[in-house]
Amino acid sequence: MNFEEQIKSNCGKLPYDRIRVSQFNQVELATISQGVLFVFATWSGAAIVSFRLLCEALSGSPEAKFPIIVINADGFDFDAFKNAFGELPQGKGEAYWIKGGKIVFRDHGYTDETDEVLRGRIKSLNPPDV
Repeated sequence: MNFEEQIKSNCGKLPYDRIRVSQFNQVELATISQGVLFVFATWSGAAIVSFRLLCEALSGSPEAKFPIIVINADGFDFDAFKNAFGELPQGKGEAYWIKGGKIVFRDHGYTDETDEVLRGRIKSLNPPDV
């Protein structure tokens, strides 16, 4: 199973058109108005569970229209990543919540106990109702 197939098989009820598989060197934070950059480690059970929980939370929030930008944990220059994010991913399913081109939250994996955190993140990234 290739990387994109693994993403598709783990996104649950979240429509696949909400997910953008990308390469780290093609991601420009400054151009992202709203979104979640997720570092997917295909070899990590924690990352897979984290991705599933993120997708589940987003699928349960129909008002959340921002994308999940997924990059392969094994497919980028680690020095460039550290320069951009100030840290290296550890294969836990790191998620970087971006608003207005800036990282507003950094999460190092999700579990069943982080449901409230996820809901809060989603709510904070959504634009206010008009």
